[in-house]
Amino acid sequence: MKLLDDILKLKDTIQESGEYVGSMATRAAISNFYKNQWLPLSQDFKNQHGTSDFQIVDENAFAMYELTKTQKPSKAKLLANIKAIISILDKIELNAIRGHGSNFEYSNKTISLEKTSTENNPEKAKTTETTNKRAVFVIHGRNLAIRDSMFDFLRSIDLRPLEWSELIKSTGIGAPYIGDVLDKAFSEAQAIVVLMTPDDEGRLREQFRGEKEPLHETEFTPQARLNVIFEAGMAIGRCPNRTIIAEVGSVRPFSDIIGRHSVRLDDSAEKRHDLAQRLETAGCHINIKGVSWLKVGNFSAKI
Repeated sequence: MKLLDDILKLKDTIQESGEYVGSMATRAAISNFYKNQWLPLSQDFKNQHGTSDFQIVDENAFAMYELTKTQKPSKAKLLANIKAIISILDKIELNAIRGHGSNFEYSNKTISLEKTSTENNPEKAKTTETTNKRAVFVIHGRNLAIRDSMFDFLRSIDLRPLEWSELIKSTGIGAPYIGDVLDKAFSEAQAIVVLMTPDDEGRLREQFRGEKEPLHETEFTPQARLNVIFEAGMAIGRCPNRTIIAEVGSVRPFSDIIGRHSVRLDDSAEKRHDLAQRLETAGCHINIKGVSWLKVGNFSAKI
């Protein structure tokens, strides 16, 4: 969603300010967001998403605009307005993911891993196409806080996470199947990051257990959502050299094959650097100058 990208960029700009936003350039950016990015599409937004969501975005966008007219616009107030807007836009994007993600029918359009044309073989297509070396596709489950932290981290090292709604639109299909969207994601992204968060629980049924099963087979153990596991398998099958598995929290192991693709992510500088290096190895043009990328996002919260 372009509006979400715009407000996130504005958030980054404001966060660089002090207690009060004195920069004329920053004030102009806020004014531009309201006048040229929000107002022209506000009526369509209202028609598409309803009055309630519209009012929250409109009131907070207008409040930000009004604050720029004061002598000392409060950074805290502006960020509070932005947070309210992002919460609505994230909710809308989540609904798009639910509508076009795990609830898609897979049977009507079989996804073949044996396709060899460059159109359906992203790994080969990468050798013949000019791609955006900053584009990253993030596969994630229900933990949106971790998803947001990953998006923030990627942006902090000058990469551009692809929005699901953006990929749906780029397929050129009104109601695409998940295979269409994933094909587009694998071909457009330089790297694929699979966020494994413990959103579900699973265990091996008793009648199928052996004599000495590990604990994670006999007890309910946190695991990633099944659609995340499925899409991770697709990504590794299609783009093995560009797929990175980022495990956050305690996640049930499901394949030894995944090991070489995985990084156990936390808030330490070491793990952040490991992830950044893997992205660079996958072909991304990263920028790790400065220290902000070592602090942005939160991967250590209890899940």
